[in-house]
Order: sequence, then structure tokens, then C-alpha cells
Amino acid sequence: MKIFIINLERSNERKIRMQEKLALLQNNPLFSKLALSYHFFSAIDSQSKQFQHYKEKFSPKHCYLWHGRILIDNEIACYASHYSLWEECVRLDEPIVVLEDDIFFESHFLYALQDIMQTNFTFVRFFTSARRRDKYIQPIGYSHYHYALKNTNGTLGYYLTPYAAKAFLAQTIWDSPVDIYMEFVARHGIDNIIYKPFMVGEDNIVAMHSTIINTDGSHRSMGGGGKKYHNITNCLNHYTAHTYKYNVSFLNYTTNHHI
Repeated sequence: MKIFIINLERSNERKIRMQEKLALLQNNPLFSKLALSYHFFSAIDSQSKQFQHYKEKFSPKHCYLWHGRILIDNEIACYASHYSLWEECVRLDEPIVVLEDDIFFESHFLYALQDIMQTNFTFVRFFTSARRRDKYIQPIGYSHYHYALKNTNGTLGYYLTPYAAKAFLAQTIWDSPVDIYMEFVARHGIDNIIYKPFMVGEDNIVAMHSTIINTDGSHRSMGGGGKKYHNITNCLNHYTAHTYKYNVSFLNYTTNHHI
């Protein structure tokens, strides 16, 4: 199985730091046993001509209606990078792992990945970034798998199958940050599954110099408030939680062991 690491070509220091972490991961015999390989994927750069093709998919109007703000170019480029890997997953017609380049591996990463590969899940997230939203994450039985019907944020790492990738690609208008869209179960029908304990973490040294968001957070609001529009999102969350039949039997998950 291929592991893709999203990395801007101009972010060479991030790449070197990530290569060091991957070298340590490769030392584990399980890396070879699982037939894993890693590949750096050239992120879509918001400063490139290629970016304009993807920016045309973004709808500022719809985004403002949903979120009360408009995404900056770096956020759209982040979406485009993940979108491109969804396309690659479909092209390969096999599951892949997607990682961002500002992560570190938890000690159980490979054992957890082995576990995931033995399930029927089509999409499993390795990390969530909004700790205040942990209350929305519910366990599935007594396993390491959890689900959430509200967004818990973060695209640091995830396991993806062609089935889920095709569902994600079906959305023709981009109107949300990519992590929020991927958790939008009511829209694409892909279960929002989270593995715990988390398999990766955020490398704070690298994250301080994020290539996706400004460190001062100034891009979070463009054109002012729009608070009343958040009622739309709240209503949809309510609708999702009460109409989407979420239970263990529906998820149809099977696994032979848990760490």
C-alpha cells in the first residue's frame, strides 16, 4: 500500500524532516510485512498557474452562506491537494494512506494501520485537531474505532479506499474547508471513522510555520461576521444527527484483532 505525503516543493525543510521520521518507521519489520511504500506528493501551490484550474471549483458565495467567511487561496490549495490524491486513489484502484508533512508517528502507527487494513471501513482518520469537540466522538463497541456526526477537524492523516474517494470526488462545487467537507456524512454518505488512540500527532515545530494557514489566524474571517449564516450549519448538523442511521451493524466493520 502506498503512503502519500503532501508536501510543497518549496518546503524542502519539511520534506527533510519528514524523511527522517519515515526512515525510522521503515526500520520496523512490519513496514515491509505490510508491503508499504512512501511517496512525496507535490502539493498544489496557491502561487502556481495550476492552482487557477482548481480555484474555479470554489464558490465564495456558497462558502460564505455555510461558514460566514471565505476561504483564502492557501485553504483552497489544501483542498486541491487532497482532491488530487482522491483522484490518484481512484486511478490506482487500491487503498492509500494520505499524510500531511507536519506530523509525527505514534509508536503504534503500523500496528494500527495493519488493523485498519483488515476492516471494511472505507475511510479512517488518524487524528482530529479540535479537542473541544471530543464529546461528539463516540466509540464503536469496545474497539479502537469511533465515529462522529459533527466536524472534529483535521486532515493530518487518513486511510482511504477508492469507494470513499469516488464519493468525495462527486462534489463539483467546493464550499467548505476540506476537513469539514470530508466529515460531511450527510452530503457524501461516507462514515466519519476515527481511530483512537490517535495514530499521528502534530509536529508543533513544523506547524508553527504552516503553509496552509497564517500563524496569526488573520485569514479566518474575510468580509466580516456573517454569524446568522451559521444557523444553516447548525440546522444541518441537527438534521444529520437525526436522519443518518449510525450504528455498528450498519457500519459493517470486521477486524481480527485490536492492539
